[in-house]
Amino acid sequence: MAAPLVIAAVALAAGSAIGQYATGKTQAAMQSNYYNFLADQAKLKSDLARQAGEQQATYAQDEGAKLGHQLKKQVDQVEAAQTTGMIAQGIELGSVTAEDIANDTLNKYKLDEMAIRYNADLKAYEAKRAAIIQSWELYGEAASMGLSGQMMSSATRLQAQSSLIGGAAQTANNAYLLFGKGGTTETPSKK
Repeated sequence: MAAPLVIAAVALAAGSAIGQYATGKTQAAMQSNYYNFLADQAKLKSDLARQAGEQQATYAQDEGAKLGHQLKKQVDQVEAAQTTGMIAQGIELGSVTAEDIANDTLNKYKLDEMAIRYNADLKAYEAKRAAIIQSWELYGEAASMGLSGQMMSSATRLQAQSSLIGGAAQTANNAYLLFGKGGTTETPSKK
């Protein structure tokens, strides 16, 4: 009578260990999927950061070009006003004074144009540089998440295997204690 109870107890212990193992494997897969998802999100953010940096750089260059065109229009207006003023005052357009005024205006225009171009280039460089740094940080985060997922998955699998081995050892120990060294569950009779 005791033998079926012992067998049932051993089977229940083994089933429990197998259930814990299966649960551990499922948890490992879920954690791995979660960290892989986080890693993919970080990679996506990294790509978006680079794209945003490129767009900001393009915008900075476009703004610089617009400012350059506006400056050129202003210089053309200034030159026209200077020419009109010189003609009104009787200064010949081919004279040294007229050439000095025209050269001064042209030199200042060139300096302003170079400053506008330099500032646009600087803004574009800073936008790209910031985007690259952010992108690398996010790729590092993605790599870290991927590694964390692998580590958590491995740790959970090891825990599941440990539960299975512990359950098997407990089952064997229970069987040994119940059956005893002689291999029987019968109690000795009193004489």
